[in-house]
Amino acid sequence: MDAKEYLNQARILNNKYRAKQDEITSIEALLLQAVSYGKDGTMSHDNNKNERIILKLMELQDDLNKQLLELMDKKAEIIKTIDKVEDPNELSLLHKRYAQFKGWNQISIELGYSEAQVFRIHSCAIRSVEEILKR
Repeated sequence: MDAKEYLNQARILNNKYRAKQDEITSIEALLLQAVSYGKDGTMSHDNNKNERIILKLMELQDDLNKQLLELMDKKAEIIKTIDKVEDPNELSLLHKRYAQFKGWNQISIELGYSEAQVFRIHSCAIRSVEEILKR
């Protein structure tokens, strides 16, 4: 695995985590739709259907919690690696890109460099991380 693949692991896990969050939100909306009101204004519902939805929701929330722990562990590992980079510009860029998941335009604004300069710094930073990973 090269340095970019290594650093992008947290971004990939973060995307999977957010997708799972969206899925849970969708199921929660289905659960709310499953509850209806009768003619007398009282809540009526299909207990079996609601129970299945709630069980599915609980399974997904357990998966989400596992994914969050995996994301936190991987992110901590990557940050520990990034923190070994000696050049402050490279270090800052790597944190913004691979720990905070910021886009190139946002990074260039925050660092006060053109995007072309940000890409040059990034290339150097990737080489620094490759050296760290070889140790």
